[in-house]
Amino acid sequence: VFMPLYPKSVLENRSSNASVFFHRQLWVCIKLLGNILSWHGILSNQMLRSLSLDGLLNRYIILGLCNSGVNKETIQKCQSIISTFPKEWFEDLEDDKTMPQLENLGRFLVSVARTLYSEGQQNKRDFDKKDSRDFIKQISKMLVNIHAMEYAVNLPM
Repeated sequence: VFMPLYPKSVLENRSSNASVFFHRQLWVCIKLLGNILSWHGILSNQMLRSLSLDGLLNRYIILGLCNSGVNKETIQKCQSIISTFPKEWFEDLEDDKTMPQLENLGRFLVSVARTLYSEGQQNKRDFDKKDSRDFIKQISKMLVNIHAMEYAVNLPM
């Protein structure tokens, strides 16, 4: 896995070679995450969590998401990531807390929601308050899907 690190100023121009390469690599990492998790039921959960969450999500994907900026594609990437997780991982969790390996993802989603809220209020982006609210609702659903209710209650509305 290779996740290039570029300044945000380089990534803002989506047609630049560096930006295209960065986003392609991030999607490759997300696809690899899904491929690794397709071994659910064959490999042990401990091995899968180590490979997918510790080795890929927290080491490369979260870093890439943090560098990519906040936009519709970021929400789509997060939805793709969360859709790959086996539902069985969340069945035995207690106290509205997610797995420790998913706390970074939960914090990232809350920061995206706060950014969307503030920029939607100030009309800084190409979306308005309604779009911002819709994205925040999607983020809230993602947090519930990974059983991160302690983060979902902190979302701006």
